[in-house]
Amino acid sequence: TPRVQTAALGAVFFFVFSAYTTIQFYSHTIYGPRLAADSVSAVYAAFTLCAPLSAGVINKFGCSASMFLGVLGYAALVLASLIYFLYGGETIFWSCRLVVLGGSILGCGASILWTAQGRLILQYASKAEELGEANNKGDDKSQTGKLMGLFWAIFQCSSLVGGAISFLYYDTKPE
Repeated sequence: TPRVQTAALGAVFFFVFSAYTTIQFYSHTIYGPRLAADSVSAVYAAFTLCAPLSAGVINKFGCSASMFLGVLGYAALVLASLIYFLYGGETIFWSCRLVVLGGSILGCGASILWTAQGRLILQYASKAEELGEANNKGDDKSQTGKLMGLFWAIFQCSSLVGGAISFLYYDTKPE
């Protein structure tokens, strides 16, 4: 049903963004202030530049494949961060640039992911409205707001989890 699909979509976003929120909270500590700022700037610059193109990607590959590509963008930053810590650190120029590149890839992936999410919710709402009309239920005429609310309620819990993880970490460290 559209509500189950929306809840499943919210759960996917919950897990992806629980991890990403935690990384964002730690970025200043683990990268240092300059690299953290450069990485976040790259994310938002790439998102802005790729957003107008994301609808074409979704039209070409479909929502599911596009969302998978979008999630891989988040994995690119995690991979770049792992390489940064294993082989470079802040003393090696290429490892810092790799983190910024990972942020750029994340920005492109995020633009695709969020555009596909919006399209899926609208498709689910349209399907819910069709099912409501077939069952002659007057309260199912407009499902977009209800499904968006369900998605965002589940998704926003990721901020609570990421914040709680960061709080517990920083609460136990004397620094």
